[in-house]
Amino acid sequence: MNQFRDNEFDLAISIGMLEHIPGEKSFKKVVSEIIRVAKQYAVVVPYRYCLIEPHFGVPFFPIFPYSIQLALIRIFNLNKLRNVVMEDYNFVKNHYRWLTNKEYSTIFYGSTVYLIPPFDVIAIIKKSPL
Repeated sequence: MNQFRDNEFDLAISIGMLEHIPGEKSFKKVVSEIIRVAKQYAVVVPYRYCLIEPHFGVPFFPIFPYSIQLALIRIFNLNKLRNVVMEDYNFVKNHYRWLTNKEYSTIFYGSTVYLIPPFDVIAIIKKSPL
């Protein structure tokens, strides 16, 4: 991923993508690349304790036990994933990541993390000094 120089971009924007990076190693690599190549960035991700989870439309979905999440997906075919989760038990664990604002503050060191009302998303912002 080192095809770009450090701080090559004035601004990087990621909306609704970062939570889908599978695997901890890949996730950390993508985050470090955002930090490395962009002078400024804005990253928007779902909040772990969101009122209505944006992918599945269920209140507090990310904090339910995994078995309940899978049951809801199967019963209501949430996000049209019924067949997918029946074939791959770990699909949701591997393709969705819900973190808290504190966890994102740790990962995106030196950034400001905002919990955006109505508390469904987190915005992670790094501004260049003027």
